[in-house]
Amino acid sequence: MPNARIRAVNAATESESLAPRTVINWNPTDNTGSVLFDCARFYRTQGTFDYFGAPEPDGGISVSLDDLLVRSVDVPTPQGIVAVPLPLLMGAIKILFDQLYNEQRGG
Repeated sequence: MPNARIRAVNAATESESLAPRTVINWNPTDNTGSVLFDCARFYRTQGTFDYFGAPEPDGGISVSLDDLLVRSVDVPTPQGIVAVPLPLLMGAIKILFDQLYNEQRGG
């Protein structure tokens, strides 16, 4: 299946939509919120990761945490594809916050 984020511009150039700004709005007391992917279109030499020029705005994608929590994502690893349930990712972010808070603000 082709990747809709990548488009041919001409024989030498393609564009790729990336999310250089991703915002997680999360109420940790009830696990409600949303994720906003603020997209921009970057240009590169066809078939490479040699980006050039200024990115152009490409809109945004917003999804509620309720919609995400029922999903999993397939993550490629050296051992093969691992299906990661999104609640596992949410738990990892909570633990990361706890660790970083204690490292940076702990007594």
